[in-house]
Formats: sequence, C-alpha cells, structure tokens
Amino acid sequence: MSMKPALAETLKRVFRRCCITFSKSRQFEVFPLERACTLAGITEQEVIQDVLNEHGCRTELFDTSRLFTLVGLLAPQLSEDIALEALKFGLDLFEDVLDEDDGDGPWTPPLEPPQDVEAALSGYVWAAMAAPETSLRWQAAHVVRAWCQLNCEGALSHLIALAQGGSGGPFVDDQLPFYDMHARQWLLIALARAAKESPAALTPHSDFLVKCAAPEERHVLIRGFAAEVVLALANADSIEIAADVRLRLEKINESPLPVKRSKRHNRCRDSKEAIRGDRDKSQFHFGLDFGPYWYGPLASYFALSQADGEHAAAQVIGEWPNASEWWRKDQRSIRGTYREGETYHSHRSYPKTDDCHFYLSYHAMLIVAGDLLAQYPEHRDPDNPDDDFAGWLAEHNLSRLDRGWLADRRDPEPLDVLPTETTTIPVDWRWSIHRGDFDEQLFRAGKLNLWGRHTVVDGDRVQVVDVCSTLVSSDRSGALLRALHGADPREYYLPPEDDRRLISEGAFQLTGWIRDSGRDEGIDKLDPWAGGISFPPIVPAQFVVDTMNLHPDSENRLWVRGDQTVMWSEVWGNCNDTGPHDEEYSHGRRFLVSQAFVTELLDNVSMDMIVEVQVQRRSTYSRYAGKKDDDLGYIPSSARLFLIKSDGGIYTL
Repeated sequence: MSMKPALAETLKRVFRRCCITFSKSRQFEVFPLERACTLAGITEQEVIQDVLNEHGCRTELFDTSRLFTLVGLLAPQLSEDIALEALKFGLDLFEDVLDEDDGDGPWTPPLEPPQDVEAALSGYVWAAMAAPETSLRWQAAHVVRAWCQLNCEGALSHLIALAQGGSGGPFVDDQLPFYDMHARQWLLIALARAAKESPAALTPHSDFLVKCAAPEERHVLIRGFAAEVVLALANADSIEIAADVRLRLEKINESPLPVKRSKRHNRCRDSKEAIRGDRDKSQFHFGLDFGPYWYGPLASYFALSQADGEHAAAQVIGEWPNASEWWRKDQRSIRGTYREGETYHSHRSYPKTDDCHFYLSYHAMLIVAGDLLAQYPEHRDPDNPDDDFAGWLAEHNLSRLDRGWLADRRDPEPLDVLPTETTTIPVDWRWSIHRGDFDEQLFRAGKLNLWGRHTVVDGDRVQVVDVCSTLVSSDRSGALLRALHGADPREYYLPPEDDRRLISEGAFQLTGWIRDSGRDEGIDKLDPWAGGISFPPIVPAQFVVDTMNLHPDSENRLWVRGDQTVMWSEVWGNCNDTGPHDEEYSHGRRFLVSQAFVTELLDNVSMDMIVEVQVQRRSTYSRYAGKKDDDLGYIPSSARLFLIKSDGGIYTL
C-alpha cells in the first residue's frame, strides 16, 4: 500500500506533462510528446526516466503511445480515493481554460448518466444509432440484434423508451444536431432482422412497433421496417392483428390509387404546378446531386417534375424545428469533426458520413415518397414495366430481397488466396506470370475453381484473378480451345446463363451453366461487418440443379447431392470503412466444384467445359495516394484456357 501515493504522484506528472491545452479557436489539442516536453522545458527521456526511477525499473526507450498508455496500466493499482484524487488533479488543469458554455455548458441533472447499467448501455447504443457515420449506426444495429438473440429484456426496454422520447440523452452533445430519424430507422432495421429469429424478445414492445407502422407514419423506410416486424410477430403467433391491418401492412408502401400507364419522358408534361407554390422563396437548395439523382427519379413515378420533388422536400424540412439553422451552419463541419472525403457522395451513392445537408435531404425524400404515395397514382412505362416505384424504393433499402443482411452472407477470406509472406518482392513481379500461376487458380485441393473474380491487395501490390467457364459441344470443343488460345483475351467472353452471347446453332452449342446475376447494393453496403461483399452469390443454373438433383443450404453457400457436398459458393471482403471511397481492399467471389462432380455433370449433359483463367498484376491506385505504377503503364491480363472433357481429362495448350 505504500506505493499508492507514489503512483498517484506519477499520474499527476503524466497529466501535467502531457500539456493538454485549449487553443485560440476554442478546440482541444493534444500535443505530441516531443512538443509537450519542449513547452514544459524538459526532454522526452526525462519524463520516461522519472517514471522508471521511481519504481526501480530498468531504463527502456518508450514511444509516445506507450507513455500515454501508462495511465491505464497504473490506474488499476490505485484505491478509489487515490484514483479520484488523481482524476481531480487532472481535471483541475482545465479550470483556467474552460468556459461555462463549453461542451454541454453548466452542469444540469439531465447530463447525469443513468445509474442502471442496462439503461446506460442503451443510451450509448441509441446515440450510436444516430451517429453521422454509417458504420457506427450499423455496428449499433448488430448490438440490438444480439440483444434480441440473448433476450436482454432490460436493455431493449430502455432502448424503446429512448426511441419514444426522441432525444439523445446524456450521451450526446446538446450543441450538435441529434439525428433522431437515423436512430429510429436503424433501430427498426435491427428489429426487423431480429423479429425473424427472436420474436419473443420483441413481443412486449408490440404497441410501439404497431405505432411505427401506423398510417400516420409518413417515412417509407421507417414504416416499412416496422411493418416487417409486426408481420413477423404475427406470423410467429406472438401477437394477433386484424385481417384489415395485415392487408394494410403487407401493402404499406403501395399507392391505394389505380396504376396509370405513361411514357416516362412524357410524364412531366402533366406535372401539377400547384405542388410547387412559390419555389423561389424556398430557403433550402439541394445542389447539383440531390435534385436530378434523388428527387427527380422519385417524382417521375408520380408524373411530377424534379422541381416538384424539391419543393415538397423543402416543405417537409421546413416543418422540422431547427432544420433551417442546421442547414445553414453544420456545427460538426464548423468544429472540423468530419474526416476529409468521408461526406462525399455522387449521383445516388451514399456517403460514409452524413453531414446535416445529406441527413435532412435524405429523410425529407423518404417522407415525400410516403406523401406522394398517398396523394398521387403511380405511373409505369408500358415498355418497361419493371421500372416502378417499388424498384426505386429497393435501391434505398437492404441489398437482399429476402430481408437478410449482407453480413449474414460474408464468408471468411479463403486461406489459399492470401498473399504469401516474403521478405523480398521480385522486381519483375508484375509481368512474371508463369503457367503454374494459372494452374494454382484452377485446381484447389480436389476442387475446381470454375467461376468468379477475386482481388488480393498486399501493400502496394494488387493481383486480380478472373475465372469463367461455359459448356461447349463435345465435337467442337477442341477447335474452340485452339481458336481462343490465339485470340486476345479482351476480344472474347465465356458467358453465364441467359446471356445473349450464348450460341445454339446446330453442332455449335455454347451453353451457360452458371448464374451470376449482378451486383445489387443497398443501404447495408456500408455495414463494416458486410466487408464490402457483392450480392447475390454465384449459383448453378436451374437446369443443372434439376438435372443433378442438387439441394442448397439457406444461404446458397453449399450445394449437396445425396449426402455429399459438391459445390461451394464463397463471397468475402475486407473493406476498410474508414478509408476513402476508392481505396482498394481484398475481396472476391468464386464458385468451387468437386472435380468428380464436374465429370459426372459433363457426362450427363453430353458436353465438355471450357475454362478461362485470367491473372492481372499491378500496383495500387487511390485518388488520395496517387498512382504507384512504374513507367511500364498498363499491363493487360494474362490468360490461359483449359478444356475439361466428359471423360474427366483436362487439356490445355
């Protein structure tokens, strides 16, 4: 116990010599240790030596980060009284530089955090759900889903109470806009996912959920996710709802008016000028992006113009308290809390961090969508019936139509694609691709990699591998192999199922057997636990499933025939959500098939299979870091072709 006061004195010295100051701009600045020591008139080694000598430690050189972690190492050794004394000493150092209106201002009872641990955790998560950073909101949503799985009744009850109150509580800065609509939306996203797997945890909160899906709720996503929760609870027999309520919830984001048919380019001629009023007096200006790429497409589904959509959104924003002030002065921007480039968005892409302008414009759009559904009939183009309001809403919804999250489908990064650790990188690495490199990508421990694309980023090096395959007539497969072998890989393509480039002309048959149906992206694209993966995954064509009697698991990861797994569909990614939008990261998708099954499939359909493997090596590129290539410039991908015969033989040139 005799060491305790000495440790407290050590903490005081650390507080004093860290030199935390308040700059003229009224912002805190933590000085690097070297500068702090200069201001204090001592050397960095003196600070370290004082600590070491006092406790009889041998002399070591610490870097700055180690010195700052010293407080955390020493604090657990203190009694409560001495720890409070040291903390008070540190806080007293701020007395001369802090004003009463700094931070949250003078102390008031609402600033006191709850004594109940679950209530405090709920407040913390609620604040995270309202965060400008999309990644934080998604991490909070994962927490809420886990609470439901673990039936954390107390934490959920406190969270629902906060949602009904609408404020941020003691865990937010009162001088910064609280994004309450973000918090409500991401809470309901989490509850909609949890309702399918943990309905019992949400049953006590059914009144709140039914209210969120009531006709008075104008926000299409908030009410849409709330309707999903209520329907899931009803389907699980956790609650009872009337038949008319069920029907309303099932059609919650559909117009009650009859659909009209009209050419898209002619719709604005019928635009109702009455909706605009005096647009010139609107104080909200949506810029060059939101108008044509967000409001314009929405308004067109109701035969209205972009200007109509903008004016309706301005009216909605005008209804919100303090919105005008938020619009003119974004306090987070003034304080410099946004990192460079993170609020950037283009066309209909989402930023990683939402400034006030985006937050207000985004939620106003979703409320306008609800208002338009109630007031105007939806228009659809007879020549393009799939271009409808439901499709527009899907672009701003989850990526998966089955309402799962992208994170549910993310696989671990395969060990066999990880870069090989090496102390030296060959100078000719970019253009020294050997025959064995192609074999390595095709043959995978008794499996064949027959479709996909993956990118491996290792420091400044990037390797991109593309694999595709197609069924081909057995009596023409050898000729096709020789013809493609001498062609430029950029001039031919082995297509998937239902591609217009497939061939069916007598003896010339080129048949796609893989379904690779695009890259759908939704609001969970920026979920850090999704890893930046693409969706849907690669799957076999339906005729292959039927012919070979295949059965997939619920996520289309594994395909089973009888009691054996014969196909593996993998999707992985390691997206860095804190980096710039165009920063490269390791990711990929591929479709592996048992070699024995491939032979059986080819024998069954009486065809061969031609496989192309492309490998490209280059240096990384980022608009922030610049291009790191040498003077060689762009080097095209190298390709090698393989022919798999129905007798199991594999040939190449």
